[in-house]
Amino acid sequence: MSNTIDKSLAPQKSRDITPQNTPVSANQESVENCLPKSLTAFIPSNLDLDELLRLIPPTFKYDKDEFLYLIDLIYKLASKQIKDESFSFFIRPHSALMQRRVRAYRNCLDYLVENKILIEDSQYIVNKQSRGFMFTPQYCTELKQTKITNQKLIKKILKFYKTETNQPILNNDGLDIFHLLKWFENGKLKIDYPKAKAYLKDLYHQENKSITEVEQYKKVSKGIDYNFEQYQNIKAILRYNSRLRPLILFNNSTFNPTVDKTAGRLHSVLTQLKSDLRQFITYNGEPLVSIDIVNSQPYLASVLLNEEKFKENKITKLIQLYNPKYISNNNTSISFPIMLAKLIQRIETKNDTLKYIESVANGQFYEEFAKQMGDNNLSRNAIKKATFSSIFSPNQLAKQLEGVKLFKDVYPSVFKVFSKVKSGKGTHRTLACVLQNFEAKLILHIACKKISKLNPDIPLFTLHDSIITTPRYQTLVEHIMNETLSNGVGFPPVLKVERWEQVA
Repeated sequence: MSNTIDKSLAPQKSRDITPQNTPVSANQESVENCLPKSLTAFIPSNLDLDELLRLIPPTFKYDKDEFLYLIDLIYKLASKQIKDESFSFFIRPHSALMQRRVRAYRNCLDYLVENKILIEDSQYIVNKQSRGFMFTPQYCTELKQTKITNQKLIKKILKFYKTETNQPILNNDGLDIFHLLKWFENGKLKIDYPKAKAYLKDLYHQENKSITEVEQYKKVSKGIDYNFEQYQNIKAILRYNSRLRPLILFNNSTFNPTVDKTAGRLHSVLTQLKSDLRQFITYNGEPLVSIDIVNSQPYLASVLLNEEKFKENKITKLIQLYNPKYISNNNTSISFPIMLAKLIQRIETKNDTLKYIESVANGQFYEEFAKQMGDNNLSRNAIKKATFSSIFSPNQLAKQLEGVKLFKDVYPSVFKVFSKVKSGKGTHRTLACVLQNFEAKLILHIACKKISKLNPDIPLFTLHDSIITTPRYQTLVEHIMNETLSNGVGFPPVLKVERWEQVA
């Protein structure tokens, strides 16, 4: 297996703030001292692991729960990767992660391959690509939940695992957002499970019938005795299971709220649930309503284009969390914080900066972006992708990515600021993390706290840039969000209200 850690597969640095006796998903990180009696894990619905181990006993020392953990890990990683357009069929879990939980992980995986539960792609590149695994067609079925009860394994699974010594970790541990967490604990947040699952089933059948690109099939089926229909079905069932997993956890009231210590966002099963399923959610029998920021990332990024708000919000300190170039160094005469502040001062009155701010303030950023390029036929998704590429991509790729080049042509001054924030090797995530951190500050720590102080009986949930409540409190939540964001960014946001009701 590769020794290079894949950040996307590493455990999330987060503080587990789930109630003590509530089951949590099998791969969730925790620093709590009190261990739960069990963890939820998922395996194929037609796999009788007890019977298999009885009929064909492994020749090595094992515990059944170790098999459950590894199978569940493949499901969990598949759920993340199936959303990627470049999904390459095999899941490549990192060896160091597995070995910290299951010392004999290689023996366990070999056993599952030998007994045709898993298929292995044995081709790997040292330090670059780990061996891959996927369920055989026989076991590409709907998943079912089971329990891991081995306390030693649970302790290993929940033990904090720091994957990189140089990655910043926020000091905020989530203790100041219990005004949000309490709403997960009172048993009133419900979902109509039969209807939600039936919806996913219908979606699965639709996707299973859809045409899959032949070249994609050829790419993943090389050297494997699969036919086209099998591959198509496998992709559809993996998508179905990736959506079913959080639905089952939600139905069990296993919400797993965690604070992301890299950017300070609050994650939960609610944030993982497919958006189409929100129509089936109620709180105390009432539907919910979400209020979210239109063009949220371009809007929040506007704080980098206003020198007064940039200083007022101490954005330099946020940048320093993620980009070491902005930390004072007596050995160099270059001061990146001063350079950035001067750049913002120079460009805040430039025409393209003003056009950027105006389109964001109108809630029409993506539409105006298309007009500026003289191409109204470009889809909103294409424009959004170009914008996000400019925020998330390394500066070195600016000349290669078409979307980034488009953004640079239309908003050259804005692009300079974005690039300056991300300057340096391996620091391209700086801007995205700063914006997420700033968002968490405004939404979680200011707006929601203010709402809760005004009326602690207002139910509050968040989906990153959105605040969710019941309809009777919609107006108040909108008002506080508008006030908080206006003070933080410098001009009012455009807010969109969505009522979570079942579609007839």
